[in-house]
This record gives sequence, C-alpha cells and structure tokens, in this order.
Amino acid sequence: MYCSKCLRRVPKARDGVDRDAEIVSHSDPDRCCRIRNAVGEPENLPNRSGWLPEKTVRRKLKDIKERFKKKYPAYQYTIYPTNPVDSNQSLWRSDPNNENNASHWEIPWPPYEGQPPLPGGWEDPGTPVFDTPSKRRTPRSRPERDASYRPPGEEPVSDDEELPPQEEARKKSPKRKRKSVAAESEASGSRQRGQAREHVEHDEAEPAVKRPKTDTSGKGKQPVMATPKPKAPLKSRASALAQETQPTRSSKRIRQRRERD
Repeated sequence: MYCSKCLRRVPKARDGVDRDAEIVSHSDPDRCCRIRNAVGEPENLPNRSGWLPEKTVRRKLKDIKERFKKKYPAYQYTIYPTNPVDSNQSLWRSDPNNENNASHWEIPWPPYEGQPPLPGGWEDPGTPVFDTPSKRRTPRSRPERDASYRPPGEEPVSDDEELPPQEEARKKSPKRKRKSVAAESEASGSRQRGQAREHVEHDEAEPAVKRPKTDTSGKGKQPVMATPKPKAPLKSRASALAQETQPTRSSKRIRQRRERD
C-alpha cells in the first residue's frame, strides 16, 4: 500500500520500528498528509483520498513525483523522500510526517503554483534539518620512501660510497652473482648465434659455381667438357606417308585369297 498524499510505501515490520505509529501518522489531522484511513483513488495524484494498492501506482510513482515537484516547487518536502538519500528505501527519517519536517505541515492544500509566499501568508521556512548520519573518510597514510631505491637512469652508487646495510647485503649476496653470471653467458651465446646466422646468410647470398666434368678413365686428370649428342635426322613427310601406306603380310594374304576365289 502507498499513501496517496506523500506516495510513501507502507514500512515493513522489522525490529526497532514502530510500524503502526508510522501508519497512523499519515492520518493525523495535525501533520502533513492527513489522508483518510481507507482505500484511496489513484486519480489526480497526489491527493488525500487514502491508501492506494501497490499494483495501481507502482509503475507511475517516479513520473508522478517529478511532474508534481516541477509544477509545485514549494511542495517538494510534502513528497517522500524529504531526503533524496532514501529514494530507494522506506524510512521514517525521510517521511514528510516526521517531526524534523514540522515546518511544512501547515502548507496550504490544494497546492499553489510558484514560489512562496503562498496565499494565506505561508512563508518558506527553508530546508529541514535531516538526521542522516555523516560518513567520515579516514585519511590514508602514505608509505615511507625506501632510501635504497634508485630510479632507472640514475647513476649507480660507487664502491667508495657507503651503502645502507640492506643494500650492501643485497649487493654481496651469492644469488645476485649467479644472476649476473647467467646474464653474461646468455649475452655471449646470443652474440655467437648472431654471428653464425650472418655467416649462413652470406653463404646463401653467393651464387653456386658450375664445375666441369672430370675424366674418370684414369688416363689423364684434365677436365673433359661434355659434347652434345647429334640429333637424329628428320624424316620427310612423303617417306613417312609411304611407309604408312605399305601393305602388311596379313593384308597380302587376304588379297591372295580373294584372287583365288
């Protein structure tokens, strides 16, 4: 259920909250809402008709509140919540019937447009004082700077200069020496791999030399150049045709049999 005047939802029953007293305050004739203790009407909201079922106004509440406050700016503290911090909750501290909002209980109703003073001599009492607890931020402590830290690019500390005990122990540690030796060996290995790669690329860039054939007969060791083989003479077209038309043995036998018959 919702109040038809301030449009606040009925609070839930929980520990430390006098739910009945909060509900009765909306019907109190000396407070802000002054609605009937009965089922109200959802037309021309806000009004003082009574309590509205949730299904009739839940989806329209935001638009109704914004339009009403824009048209009647002097009546913004008659709509829940009086403190915008509690817009997503239903708390007594932001209810228009709370004692901290008593300065707005006597505002004329039905509402008047414009800024105060309103008809009847009502003056704007100012913003009510809210009892919202303030949240204090604890200051963060800055970490102390390490004196042994050297930013990149800074000149290294000479051997003659005195080092802090922590830095001197870290410089003489065997683990640091092993890391330096490993780094030097890795650097030398990378240089050797680079030189081998350059040598291979140089060999691939040079053209291959064609070597002459050598005599394997054993008579002499002088190189012998290979001579090209002579090409076979081409047959003339007429001889090729004549050879194709020349009768074979089988054709002669067939002809002789035909002549005998």
